[in-house]
Amino acid sequence: MHKAFGYVRVVTATPPVRIGEPDANVQALLELAAGVRGQRPDLVVFPELCLTGYTCGDLFFQDALLREAEEALAAFARGTRDEATLFLVGLPVRAQSAIYNCACLVQGGRLLGLVPKTHLPNHGEYYERRWFASGAGVAGGRVRLCGQEVAFGTDLLFEASGIAEFAVGVEVCEDLWAPAAPSGRLALAGATVLANLSASDELVGKAEYRRQLVAQQSGRCLAAYVYCSAGTDESTTDMVCGGHQLVAENGVILHESERFARAATVGVADIDVSFLAHERARNSSFREAAAEAARAPSAVRRVAFEATTTEATPSS
Repeated sequence: MHKAFGYVRVVTATPPVRIGEPDANVQALLELAAGVRGQRPDLVVFPELCLTGYTCGDLFFQDALLREAEEALAAFARGTRDEATLFLVGLPVRAQSAIYNCACLVQGGRLLGLVPKTHLPNHGEYYERRWFASGAGVAGGRVRLCGQEVAFGTDLLFEASGIAEFAVGVEVCEDLWAPAAPSGRLALAGATVLANLSASDELVGKAEYRRQLVAQQSGRCLAAYVYCSAGTDESTTDMVCGGHQLVAENGVILHESERFARAATVGVADIDVSFLAHERARNSSFREAAAEAARAPSAVRRVAFEATTTEATPSS
């Protein structure tokens, strides 16, 4: 739903979560999707592993949980099959004899692609390599999920048909903290909107550091960066999650949520993708870096989605 004058509307949505209960969690996601329908968003970003909860621990090895997460994703796709909005949903997926921490892009009942998390934190309070395989080097793949053949890999770029300025690149949580974040490569390939599904915990001073990361990555990539993290319901272990949401455009924070809300939270921002395309065209450093990246052997796969021109009530 590409808006007039080159804007697209993005929404960050942190639902309540019940750990290890995909049936309950998908209902929360569907309620949030219905609640933001009046905003006519182009893209809605939910948190990392929102269909199961992030803090499931060794439950991620259970076939029952993986099966129920897939069934919940199918239920979400059915429940939003009449929507033109893009939804980014997080869940664990078994593929290639391993379990991956994935972001799935859903539109109109279709699964457009699965992006596995590349950088798995395994230090301090994190143990992700115990459960998940890294998406590093996973490219060109396809998996069968929810009865559909779905593109699978870290090489996916989602482009609006007929609207060159609106292209979405996806990474997951720790990917942003890495020295070479996947979003940099995706931006050079054409992504103007970078989305991050996260379950970042809260430590003293971390919120400010997170804010700086999001703003700086959006500025470095001449892009919008849409970040949505898990909320307080994940705080069932020694981790405390605050539901931090951030949207930045070319180095400027457009939206930031309050943290530690005890209810579902939603943020809305309008991104000027035409402005971003203009800035890239006039920035010689970006042009040179994009040309160099285009010569590299690791190309991206471009997945098209339909976008319609629709007016919407301005966000407050």
